[in-house]
Amino acid sequence: DLLANAAEEISHVAEFDYVIINKDFDEARRDLSAIVRAARLTLSQQTVRHPEQFEIAGSTSRPA
Repeated sequence: DLLANAAEEISHVAEFDYVIINKDFDEARRDLSAIVRAARLTLSQQTVRHPEQFEIAGSTSRPA
C-alpha cells in the first residue's frame, strides 16, 4: 500500500541530514544536485581532491 510505505519512510526522517520533497520533479532534481555539490565541498572531500591547495595553507585542520 502506497500510503503505508509513505508513513514508513516518514517515520525515519530524523535519521537524515537532507530531505527532498518530491512534489515537483525539477525542484527535487535541483535539491538533489545541491546536496551532491555540498557533499563534494566539505573540507574532508576537498583535502582529498585538492591536497596541493592545503599544503600551501600548511594545514588541513579546522581553526579552534
